[in-house]
Amino acid sequence: MAPQFDFCLHGELFDYYRLINTKKGIAQCYSNYFFYFCKVEITKHTYIFKNYKTMDLVQQIIERAKSNKQRIVLPEATEERTLRAADMVLAEGVADIILIGNPGEINSLAEQWGLKNIDKATIVDPENNPKSEEYAALLAELRKKKGMTIEQARELVKNPLYLGCMIIKTGGADGQISGALSTTADTLRPALQIIKCSPGIHLRKWCYVAHLRPEAVWSGMAL
Repeated sequence: MAPQFDFCLHGELFDYYRLINTKKGIAQCYSNYFFYFCKVEITKHTYIFKNYKTMDLVQQIIERAKSNKQRIVLPEATEERTLRAADMVLAEGVADIILIGNPGEINSLAEQWGLKNIDKATIVDPENNPKSEEYAALLAELRKKKGMTIEQARELVKNPLYLGCMIIKTGGADGQISGALSTTADTLRPALQIIKCSPGIHLRKWCYVAHLRPEAVWSGMAL
């Protein structure tokens, strides 16, 4: 009999996740939360949930977000998928959105793509930001042991990825989503330099869910 391992994949969604056959990478997943059974195919860091009720999961995420509305920064605001997603989030009241970019360009793109809710977002222009000097001074202080000068900090706070993290660091937002235009390294670097991990936390992990009907694909990795 193949060895079995129990571990929690997601506290609310799955009561336990048991690896049945390590050679074939087939697992069984039981959930009292959704009251159904599904099989899972495992390929490295990716989990494909057969017959998983993906719409239930998506709606769960949306409802939880609405019940605890957060302020989310989108530093790649001129990217079409990002701006369209922002419009949907604003229309449904899922989160408060902060867009980073030139206001004229963002509003022009919103009009071009027929987006009706972008005016509900807060737009921060990195080239004309009244808090730039405040952010630069704080960034230089945070990175002084690494030799960062105030001049270097002033340039970095014009970078949307760094600017978004500075907004979070100073309490102006709760989170940031990026990666549509930026590499994983470029996305993580400012977060690790500015926001950092909570004390005692040394392992960073990421996970995304791809809603591919009729399956849900989870992928994750530890850094």
